[in-house]
Amino acid sequence: MQTGGAVAAHTARNRRASAPNAGQVPSFVPASVKLIDFDTVEEWSPKSPKAADVLGTDQYIAPEAYEGRYSPSSDMFAVGVIGYRLLTGSFPFRAGIFDDEPGENWVGSPKMKEIKDRLGNEKIDWRHPVFSSQRGLQHVLARMLAVKETLRPSAREVLADPCLAP
Repeated sequence: MQTGGAVAAHTARNRRASAPNAGQVPSFVPASVKLIDFDTVEEWSPKSPKAADVLGTDQYIAPEAYEGRYSPSSDMFAVGVIGYRLLTGSFPFRAGIFDDEPGENWVGSPKMKEIKDRLGNEKIDWRHPVFSSQRGLQHVLARMLAVKETLRPSAREVLADPCLAP
């Protein structure tokens, strides 16, 4: 989360934030995760132009990215997916909704619209036992995984949440 906070603080966006791009630090450093792949990081401002291509890894791509809109909020979505997966051992969305083929990952593609629409209709399974005992984490992750980007918290808001207090 501190990495997400640093990214948000510098108004950058990583169009490929995902678990394959996150590295677990050796076990002698408790609960420390570092994002390690920043080959698509770009400066960001609210006036940044739309992207022409949909970049990223299935599951981690925020809904708005299928329309070419990437922002720090898109990164928070990806971090929410990472958090859900770390806590439950599974992804928050069914793999079958991501059925695009090579060459279909461009903004405006009918397949990208179809996947975005499916993602918006998905219901996340919050029945995992970890959420029974950690309601605060469920609430934070649900906000991070909100389909509507304006409902997602900033990295600073997530880091300030009492459920993450040491």
